[in-house]
Amino acid sequence: MSKKNSELKQYNLTSINRGWLLFLLCVSVTFSSQLVSQEANEQDLFEQVALQQAGLSGLGLSVIDGLPYFRTQAQPDIALPGKLGFGLDLVVLIGEKDGKVSVLAEDGEAWNSVSTYMRAIRYVRYGLPSDPLYLRYGELDLVTIGHGFIMSGYSNHDRRGLRLNLALPSNKIGMEAVVNNLAMPSIFGGRLFAQPLKRENGPFWRSLEFGITYLTDIEPITLQEDANLDENTKRIVGEGTTKPLQAIGVDIGIPIFKNGLIRSDIYSDLALLNMKQSSSGERDFETTTNGIASGIRFLLPKTIFKTEYRIFMEGFTPTIFDYTYEVNKGLVSDATNSNLPNFEGKEEESNGLSLRGFYSMLLVQPLKNVSFLGTLENYGHTEPKMYLGLTEDGLIPKLSFRAFYTKANIGGSYQDEEGKMVNPSFFTDLFRLKDEKSALTLRIGYEILEVPGGYPIEVSVLRQFSFRPNEDGIYQSIKKTSFEIGLKHTID
Repeated sequence: MSKKNSELKQYNLTSINRGWLLFLLCVSVTFSSQLVSQEANEQDLFEQVALQQAGLSGLGLSVIDGLPYFRTQAQPDIALPGKLGFGLDLVVLIGEKDGKVSVLAEDGEAWNSVSTYMRAIRYVRYGLPSDPLYLRYGELDLVTIGHGFIMSGYSNHDRRGLRLNLALPSNKIGMEAVVNNLAMPSIFGGRLFAQPLKRENGPFWRSLEFGITYLTDIEPITLQEDANLDENTKRIVGEGTTKPLQAIGVDIGIPIFKNGLIRSDIYSDLALLNMKQSSSGERDFETTTNGIASGIRFLLPKTIFKTEYRIFMEGFTPTIFDYTYEVNKGLVSDATNSNLPNFEGKEEESNGLSLRGFYSMLLVQPLKNVSFLGTLENYGHTEPKMYLGLTEDGLIPKLSFRAFYTKANIGGSYQDEEGKMVNPSFFTDLFRLKDEKSALTLRIGYEILEVPGGYPIEVSVLRQFSFRPNEDGIYQSIKKTSFEIGLKHTID
């Protein structure tokens, strides 16, 4: 890339950063000004958005990688007494596979493992994350530990894990913990925190908080260059390692403004990884890397906005446990998969220099069943990484809409179908789905009638470009289209 083109791209990305920040601030102020007063809590809002998907019980048709299946499902959310909540996700497919008619689970896998049966229970939960006791078993989405410098937006991708928050009634000491998969746990850990100066009805500055985090993956994948291939066909392959991936962090945060409606915090995090990852994806578990993030967060009713300035060593991966971590890990463990996902967003070598840049996030839930989530990461010597999520149910009469999209290395070069190298612009590459660095889920539903008792009947179409584990726990790319009709379960 020429110096002139590099400078032009850097200028364009700087303009994008400024525009993104301005957009986030305007949206957060606009929506929050329309909402009633209530105590803001980041983890509670993430929990509400993660659960915000009305289920459907009925019949339909699924086409998975070109193969059609008759589909029947039950996805109710069941209200239980007190703080309990319960949700099912029972999907049965009937169709031909391997030359015979089979009864299969949601993504075409056989009913031959405990984890497959456990998927029928979408979640069981008690309380909210801000309560002294919070417990959630099942599907985990948008999991954030602490300020999110090590784990943020994490998903266990249809496995059945555990989240646990405990705190003393005074909230002076507490913990938050996570386990990715109770059937075969591999990622687990948590954070201890303390507010030693806190007093009941004391000034807001007494909420000064210290935290220490430890998270590990005891079954990571070591990416190595395949030495059996010649120079022209070398690629990165996955190999198991006996060394766990370990992340340790310390953090400090203090409110700078707080009332019954708005809260603003400043915070700083330091994290260490026992791993160095090169721009090509190779991982070295003999080298320790570190990074630091300092940011400001605004908590308003149904709105979270935060922005951070991050500095980290070459090879350090900020927020290593994110939405795409399990996908990356599972796909590289499949030696036959030549199209490994690329969500890291690091394309160029930095020659030993530290990387610097901004991370910004906005989560807004302006109405009961409407939410928007957007994140953007952009560092020097890298291409940007973005995550967008939008859900709507009832804002437009009878229509529901849900979309989740993630894209890394936006604007990075790629090889087209003819083998030619292409250098796309930021906006050209942003919504290009035909690659290993994109994932999309899109669902549109419409209520066609209402049965006695006020229960709506909905037809919907679901389109997915994503990654799911097979019977051996290996993540594989999957393209799925489903058509459904059934009784719609509303979310209270």
